[in-house]
Amino acid sequence: MFCPFCGNEIDDKAAFCPYCGSKISSVQPAGKSAAPPPETKMSGEPVSSISPEPAEGFSQPLQMPAQTGEKTWAIYYTLIVLFLLGAIALLSGLLILSALDAMLNDPQFQTTTQQLGSSPEEVERFLRIVSYVLVLVGVVSIAGGIGTMMLKQWGRILATIAYVLFVLSRNPLIIILAIVGLYGLWFHAQTKALFSKEPNPQWEIK
Repeated sequence: MFCPFCGNEIDDKAAFCPYCGSKISSVQPAGKSAAPPPETKMSGEPVSSISPEPAEGFSQPLQMPAQTGEKTWAIYYTLIVLFLLGAIALLSGLLILSALDAMLNDPQFQTTTQQLGSSPEEVERFLRIVSYVLVLVGVVSIAGGIGTMMLKQWGRILATIAYVLFVLSRNPLIIILAIVGLYGLWFHAQTKALFSKEPNPQWEIK
């Protein structure tokens, strides 16, 4: 007999059509089979082998984008090192500013500056500049570490500036930490790949 839904020839005792999957009614007129409707004639392939065509204007169904790679050691290293060094620099600058007035009014400090051949005004100006620089370095370092952790390009630039400033500190340990951080940010292959990727939307139609 023929399937009354798709028109393909099927076994007389079949309960389901192997081509369209439709259930065949158990009540059939004796000795007769349904004629195949011409307008619903299909290719004759089983249902499992028929590939549905996507809707017009869409080449592929909705998909989730591939996940980006995980953060590398250089990202965490930058966050920890710049956060610690930046916090030390920031606190040192704030302490100098808070104690500056008391230092300038201390008679022993005034005597020491006179013995060095400097006026109190010059010493005050120098200490204020040093404290402002320390505060600035601390802010840049902390912001650079956080921005790098967030994989922001501006964070990577601030972290680089902070590392360069720490190289100028002439402290061997700090210089080594800064050089390792610069290498991890700009020469480590996986870190470079993370910053080269553009952010993908959560859903996209390809």
